[in-house]
This record gives sequence, C-alpha cells and structure tokens, in this order.
Amino acid sequence: MPKSRSARLHRAAPAVAVAAALAALLAGCSSSGGQGAASNPLPSSSPSISAGPGSLTVVAPSIHLVITDAKITSTSNGGATLSMTVLNSGTATEHLTSVNGPGGWATLSGTQVSAAGILLPVGTSVGIGGTNEPQIALKQAPTASPGGTEQVSVLFALAGQVTLQAVVSH
Repeated sequence: MPKSRSARLHRAAPAVAVAAALAALLAGCSSSGGQGAASNPLPSSSPSISAGPGSLTVVAPSIHLVITDAKITSTSNGGATLSMTVLNSGTATEHLTSVNGPGGWATLSGTQVSAAGILLPVGTSVGIGGTNEPQIALKQAPTASPGGTEQVSVLFALAGQVTLQAVVSH
C-alpha cells in the first residue's frame, strides 16, 4: 500500500533541515563578516585568459592578474630560473602558490615567500627573479632555443592554474 503524503514529507524533513542548515552555514562563511571573506572572494566563474609569448592576463570576478616579461634563464647547475612581473589590479589579494616547468615542480624561495606562496597584494606589481625579489628555481634547463618559448604552469590560490609560454634566454 503506498505511503501517505504526510509520511513521505515526515521522512524528507530531516534531509531538508540538514540542507537548510548547510546553506545557512555556507552563507555565513561568505558574508563580509567572515574573516578574510571581503579581501579574498573566490571567483564564481572560470577566468578569462589571454596570452602571448612571455605574457598572460587572467580576469575573473575580483581577479585581474597581468604577467609580463616571463623569461626562463638557464643556470650553470643544469637548472633554470623563471623571472617575471605580476601585476594584481583585482580586488582580491592573491598568492602564486607553485610553478611547474621544465623538470617538474619548481622551488619558490626568498624572504617574501611564505607557506602560502608569493604574496601578490591588491594594487601592486611584484617582480620575481631579480635581486631582493622572490626566486623561482626550475629543476631543468629549457629545451627550446634562445628566443623560443617553454610552457610553464603557474598555480594561483584564487585564480587557479594557468599556463603561459615563457621566453627562453640563455
């Protein structure tokens, strides 16, 4: 015999209550009262990306990052360094968290590097690879000839992973 409508509703009530509680909890976490929520909103859609050799622009809600002068330079130990400038003109503080290039995952170092990665404050342009700047050490020298490009994946905390073509200079 089919169950009555009230019996079906009674059985569904706990699930509805849990869903409502989760929705309220998540809404509370994303309000401007939550710590860091106003300064680090997550993008609600996939970022728009435009790129050329040595440059890349990422645009999404609260995110506007411009990478310029991305260059790979071979080192005497068989590795390479990645240098670039990253402009953060969005409304959210961002971090460059990791890089994958020739030879695998790169090492980020320097006094400006924390466990979260390289800080990219809103409204600033951050140089990477120069004197007194954060450093990115690649495990392997590029295979492309000078003037060519080498693919490098850069992971940002909010913008996610993007791929750029860094110009090779030996």
